[in-house]
Amino acid sequence: MNVKINLNTCLANTIDGILVDCPHRERRGWGEVTVAAMYGDALPNFESGAFMDQYAQFMRDAQFKDGQIRGVINEEDRPFLMWKANSPITIWETFKMLGDKKILRDNYDSMRKWMEWMHQASNYETGGALKIGARGAREMPGLGDWCTPHGNFWDSSNSPDAAHFNNCTYAYMLDCSKKMAEALGETNDAETYADRLRV
Repeated sequence: MNVKINLNTCLANTIDGILVDCPHRERRGWGEVTVAAMYGDALPNFESGAFMDQYAQFMRDAQFKDGQIRGVINEEDRPFLMWKANSPITIWETFKMLGDKKILRDNYDSMRKWMEWMHQASNYETGGALKIGARGAREMPGLGDWCTPHGNFWDSSNSPDAAHFNNCTYAYMLDCSKKMAEALGETNDAETYADRLRV
């Protein structure tokens, strides 16, 4: 069987080329769209710009009043940072691929509120790292990398490995936020995000 045909069929049967763990059920606005944007599978291969724009609108519409982004758009919440990192990561990666500042402008205020929430959830008095919830609890920032040498089960939530992964994710979010601000001429915000990266 032709491997390319199999791969294209698999991708086409997910969400506009966005790979998910379980395509039979994960059509519910999961934050895994970040992975598709970061690793460039959907955007260049499936012309998914319109999908990303719509997803970003859903993400904005579902944002909590306190600024948090949902890990799954149509659920109460899942406190796992990588799923919530769509803003700013997916927004920035979509802009990098398509070059249209509209996605930056449309999502900038939402991103700024979310990044302010993240700042409040960080401990800048002791170096800027995220405040870590109880180990094994479904609390922010939660799960880390799915593919660790030790496996990844619910009891790994907020483990030292997960904390390290989530702090790296937060740093990348700050970098994307800084670049969004620079691209839109928001120099004060760009300086703020750059300062938060210097910990």
